[in-house]
Amino acid sequence: MEMEGKKNRGSNQWGFTLIEIIIVVVLLLIVLGIAFQSFNRMSINSSLRTAARDIASDFQLARQRAMAESTTLTITFDPGTHSYTVPTPGGGSLTKTLASYGSGITINSITTNTSIGFQPRGTTTSPPGAIVLTNSRTSTATININATGRANVTFEMH
Repeated sequence: MEMEGKKNRGSNQWGFTLIEIIIVVVLLLIVLGIAFQSFNRMSINSSLRTAARDIASDFQLARQRAMAESTTLTITFDPGTHSYTVPTPGGGSLTKTLASYGSGITINSITTNTSIGFQPRGTTTSPPGAIVLTNSRTSTATININATGRANVTFEMH
């Protein structure tokens, strides 16, 4: 089997020239730079999706527990610290910060009460509304909660 390739001028060795290797390395760096930007954008938006879905999940869990325990359970939002407090079994509470999902995720607006209570029937004590989260790319996640206590999440990614 004969080896195919390019023979350097004035030499008995096969291989690539320094210019060819430099061109390939430069092209690889350009492709990696573009891929990194796309991966970074995807990662930032993924963190926002995770945070919004976790909040909706906490709503669902509080609603189910309120119905199962025949009590009112309240989730309270603090837009100043971009955090929220959820009730835990045994009467305690747990504060979750949006920064734990990734830097730059903030509570942009709340169009309902900052405290959302779930009654034993599964309904809420506050009027229907939404909580809007944003990230450093100005993507938004809107968590809508209706009077029956159900939450759904919509996204606008940039």
